[in-house]
Amino acid sequence: MVGKTLTSIIGGKAITYIFTEQPSLFVPFEGNFPLAKEYQREVIMNEVCGTHYFDDIKEEWIKDLIKKGAQMYDIDQGFKAFLGSRTRIYNALPESEKAEILAEFMDKNCLDIGALRI
Repeated sequence: MVGKTLTSIIGGKAITYIFTEQPSLFVPFEGNFPLAKEYQREVIMNEVCGTHYFDDIKEEWIKDLIKKGAQMYDIDQGFKAFLGSRTRIYNALPESEKAEILAEFMDKNCLDIGALRI
């Protein structure tokens, strides 16, 4: 079906970002991490694995978590690709240079600074 997103696709991207305390080694996301508590893992995983289409998830809080996790995944993976061979030296750079590189990435991808607030 056109326009339907498989839960296994979006959830697979998001799940690691939902349950980690530091979502990225490269992107300075802002928010309260992890996004979900460990006791919620089974409920979330059952929805991700048991629901065929994302729109069919009944719990809005789970949809919201998956959207946020997928957003972090996309930004993090895109930034890593943008850094390319610079990933090894990026974290050793001064904060001002990191900020310039991140701003360049965000500008090229039409992302607002608000995209880092989860």
